[in-house]
Amino acid sequence: MKCIKIFLVLLLLMGSAVSVPAMTNQGSGGTYLKKKSGDNRTKRPNAPDRQLISCYCNDGLLTVTFAFSEGECEAYITDNNSGVVATYTFDSSNLIAEIEIGDIQDFHIEITTERGVTYVEAPAFDAE
Repeated sequence: MKCIKIFLVLLLLMGSAVSVPAMTNQGSGGTYLKKKSGDNRTKRPNAPDRQLISCYCNDGLLTVTFAFSEGECEAYITDNNSGVVATYTFDSSNLIAEIEIGDIQDFHIEITTERGVTYVEAPAFDAE
């Protein structure tokens, strides 16, 4: 019985460690994306998503990395200054995608996958 309790505590600790990185902000201008919250019909909490998508922009090149392949994806880049939305299609099977977005300084990104899952920018996580 004691072994089962120890196993359950370890399992609980490992499960909480998986969910924390999805909410942190990556340094040097990068950000993590999280699954867009949708309609929870069962009103039950969901298990943490194992997918981790991070992205950063350097010299007009947006680099998106995936923990697991999501197939064909569409990225919607919204220029926050002009409101213009550009759509880019790419394949995530290599786990890294590079998209030429040009000289956009302030933008919002949303990625929709082949399975119909939508990912949006995760809010910054304040460690204090």
